[in-house]
Amino acid sequence: MRLAWSRPLPAPPRELSLARETSTILLRDQKHYLSRLDRFGQLQASQPAPAPLVSARIADDGQSLAAIGVQGQIWWLTPDFLPLWQRSMSKRPVALALDVLGQRLAVADELGGVRMLDPDGRELWRTSVPRPLVHLAFVPEQPLLIGSAEYGLVCVFDAEGKLLWRDGLVAHVGGLAVTGDGSRVALACFTEGVHCYSANSPKRHSLTRAAPTRLVALDYLGELLITTGLENELARRGVEGDIRSVLMLPSRAISLCVDALGTMVWAACSDGSLVGVELLRSL
Repeated sequence: MRLAWSRPLPAPPRELSLARETSTILLRDQKHYLSRLDRFGQLQASQPAPAPLVSARIADDGQSLAAIGVQGQIWWLTPDFLPLWQRSMSKRPVALALDVLGQRLAVADELGGVRMLDPDGRELWRTSVPRPLVHLAFVPEQPLLIGSAEYGLVCVFDAEGKLLWRDGLVAHVGGLAVTGDGSRVALACFTEGVHCYSANSPKRHSLTRAAPTRLVALDYLGELLITTGLENELARRGVEGDIRSVLMLPSRAISLCVDALGTMVWAACSDGSLVGVELLRSL
């Protein structure tokens, strides 16, 4: 791994989301601005959010964006951050996910509710689970939604909202990543390392050698596993969690994303910078 560049951000970062087809980065910061950056960290557009945000996501094609607010708002946005519509929830949202083509939006709330919306804001289904799902991700090649609570629950829903399986994972979860076909679902579990599933099976495979892990990212095929520890380290790992290379970031990573081919990692850091890290796949 090699640090390719570092860019100062206008405000401390909160979250990154990557449009994998265009390598466009969506940044949410502490001042509740949304910014669009290219793969080199150059600013393309920036706009204040309609209200204080909980989370924001961009679809893989870069054309569809969605955000959730602290007062229960759900927005569908244009690439220039203009609201196309707004819906309201009675409970505070805690997580959202936008599918690859921007055709489905999943939102989880603070009491364990999960709802699915279409691009026009119509509700497709609604369900609930025992714990709030603070991490959500779609499987790009299957009509499946993965969800994880902060502690004690991992689950998968089908296209109609039916719960396919759940696992009472006894570990704290800091991050969730999934491959394109869903063959690997990776959860960053701090001192437990990385716990892995297939989207189609609750059978768990634990990568204890990856401990401690706070954040996790996967490339599209699952050939690359990227983790951060409790401090500044960024690690490239093998499929069983063994370390292949380590890079010390300027400060602790707040959010991670990796491109589809596994050639580049972007990390938003606590010192207010965005860094681009080139991955040397021959190593």
